Amino acid sequence: MRRWRGWSSAGCWSERCPLLLLCPGVSARSLLASSHHKQRFISMTLQHVALIISISAFPVIAWSVIAPEESAKTAELKSTTLEIKTTQPRLYESTERYSLPATLEAAESVDIFARANGYLKERHVDIGSEVKQGQLLARLSSPELEDLIHQARADIRKQKSLVLLTKRLAQRYQQLKDTGVVSIVDVEEKISDFEVAKAVLTNYEARLEQLNEEYAYTEIRAPFSGIITQRFTEIGQRISASDQKPLFTLNRQNELKAVVYIPQSILNKVNQRTGASLIIDGTSETIDELQYLRQSSILSSSDGTMRVEFLIRNTSLTPGMTGEVKLRQVATQDTYVLPLNTIRMVDGKPTIQVFEDGNVTRLPVNIDAFMTNDVRVSGNLSTTQKIIINPNALLETTNAPS
Repeated sequence: MRRWRGWSSAGCWSERCPLLLLCPGVSARSLLASSHHKQRFISMTLQHVALIISISAFPVIAWSVIAPEESAKTAELKSTTLEIKTTQPRLYESTERYSLPATLEAAESVDIFARANGYLKERHVDIGSEVKQGQLLARLSSPELEDLIHQARADIRKQKSLVLLTKRLAQRYQQLKDTGVVSIVDVEEKISDFEVAKAVLTNYEARLEQLNEEYAYTEIRAPFSGIITQRFTEIGQRISASDQKPLFTLNRQNELKAVVYIPQSILNKVNQRTGASLIIDGTSETIDELQYLRQSSILSSSDGTMRVEFLIRNTSLTPGMTGEVKLRQVATQDTYVLPLNTIRMVDGKPTIQVFEDGNVTRLPVNIDAFMTNDVRVSGNLSTTQKIIINPNALLETTNAPS
């Protein structure tokens, strides 16, 4: 029979047996005084050993069961792709409306003056005539200018003859220079006469060109296509280039402009993005969209208003008509509208989450006003950004959704 380590040859337990630790204060000899006590002691010892082993193994078994479940949940969470909805900011458009009186004017109007002196010889148009760009409107007769042109032409013909003569003399004297018949001084004098004659001819030709340009001004032509709205001359009337009265007034009426005088109180609400519509007085004519053209950028000292012009692509309207322009404040450049559920408060400050290139970025905004289901905000935004609806903290701690 195999004996336990520490069992003596006399059949008794050694005092060093570690199992006696379970029974403190009891000696091995007293426990083994009888076979009954010996068997009971061994049974109790085995029960304690089994209990110790089971207690020691419980954490390992529990961890082996729980750990895989937690790892599976973590892996599943990390591999989960979040579904998000996005929206885009839209520029804020005010509902404010302003109605102001307006007057229609030609988009372009010009007074046509004469640039030459003379008498009105021909007039080819009158009030209401439609003309094309470059069309002849009138012609002046300028006897004085015509005489100057004739004289200049005669001077040129005479001077050309003189140039030809001096040229031949200069060439002949150069040929005789080596023979000793003429002196070098005579040769240089003839050459000088030839150069002077050429310079005088050049001067006469320039004078004739200038006179011809002035004579061209005796033909009055239209600078652009339009309608003659006023005429101030009659046939035979003396015309001077220094006259203060024009010959005609020409309007380009395929485009008109609605002139509005804006009071100072709403001046800051009018700009290139201002929408406008026009209602013509006494008619059912309405133009829904006017194009902002320009403004004077200075207030009138008399009534404190500024002139603002809107362009009208005209079909049937005429300058001088009056009407009412309705102004509406269109989108401002730095104010946007977002759904209310895109705003998330972080550290007491409003923020939005922008989704771009697979990344989520937190962006601070300023809340200007609350609307029914939206909010008006300002900040570093654009209408092309994708703003996450119902943002949450999970987006900041996981991979950005694709």
